[in-house]
Amino acid sequence: MIEPAAPPVVESPARASLHNYTLLAALLIVFVGLVTFLAPTDPDVWWHLRNGRLILEQGVPNHDVYSFTALGRPWLVQEWLTEVAMYATQSTIGYGALSLLFGIAQAAGAVLVYLLLRARGAGRLLALVLLMFYLVFATPTWGVRPQVLTPVFLGTFYLALTLYKQDRLPARGLWALPVLTWAHARSFRASSMRATSRPCALASDVSASSRSASSRRSPSSWHR
Repeated sequence: MIEPAAPPVVESPARASLHNYTLLAALLIVFVGLVTFLAPTDPDVWWHLRNGRLILEQGVPNHDVYSFTALGRPWLVQEWLTEVAMYATQSTIGYGALSLLFGIAQAAGAVLVYLLLRARGAGRLLALVLLMFYLVFATPTWGVRPQVLTPVFLGTFYLALTLYKQDRLPARGLWALPVLTWAHARSFRASSMRATSRPCALASDVSASSRSASSRRSPSSWHR
């Protein structure tokens, strides 16, 4: 006896449109990365490259070595790690490769923003709209600029914190490396260190409270 064939599964237009939103977000991220790669050279690039060369030759300066009126005044080089990396990249494989790396970094920051929005419960359409708002406000950073790295470090840190709160990432050794790299690559000011230390303190409080709660719930801990 021949059984009747099952009817074909037809995907609803609403479900298909959700996938279209994800595709639009991906195309938007690729477009932003390409725009960053092809953007006109920012005048500050040469300043960063010169600083990177100075640091490699003489170390990180702590006083002004450029200007005439403020020569010798205290100077805090807040992006020394990024400037060293920029100069090393430009001097070894060229400015085109440097632009490409910053384009990839810009796209990576947008990907992290989108993933975090989805992880926090935003639907595909809402995540796409919020991603567009983020990219509009990020337009001043499109190009070879250290500011491109801020969403990458912040997004990575926040994603790690989210995974830790979901018990998908261990806590030991989680906070020091991204925070220190972020501080030296983008800003090493005291205010920035305070700002980046607040998530660490919050994470430590969450870790301590969760360990305390688990010890109270565990019967074996009552006899210790």
